[in-house]
Amino acid sequence: HYTDHEGLRCTNLSMVFSIALATFFVDLALQRTAVAMVDTITLLQGNLVEELMIKGIQKGARINGVVI
Repeated sequence: HYTDHEGLRCTNLSMVFSIALATFFVDLALQRTAVAMVDTITLLQGNLVEELMIKGIQKGARINGVVI
């Protein structure tokens, strides 16, 4: 009975450890994915803003009769 109890506790510990490890890796993967997504979005937004600014400057220049 005593050895059963010890074995059970050991199994629980290894299970908890496995779950913790799995959770950690999933968190890490999600964080990396999230960071990659944010990077991509930031990059896209940056390109978009740049394009809009260039278009705006060109449009403004045309209205003012200035050629860049």
